[in-house]
Amino acid sequence: MTHSGSNLKNLWDTVLCEHAQTSFERLTEADVMQIDGDAERFLSLLQERYGYTPEQAQEAMNTFLNRYNTFDNSRAGAAAATGHNQAFSEVF
Repeated sequence: MTHSGSNLKNLWDTVLCEHAQTSFERLTEADVMQIDGDAERFLSLLQERYGYTPEQAQEAMNTFLNRYNTFDNSRAGAAAATGHNQAFSEVF
């Protein structure tokens, strides 16, 4: 199955957005809204706000995504919940 950036956006809107600011306290509400499911923007903001190297930002993002990729599947919907790990690895 092929996953697109729209799948990440949907997951961001349904699950990840509400956890991003609590997981990354240096991200402002405006930052979180600006990320809007865009992996490159997420990485850029992690580097900017935390002084991470690209590798550190990628690791932090992956840890975050893996923590919440199956969080509350009832809200994400059965279709969106299937294959999250694959979707993240293909998008990132």
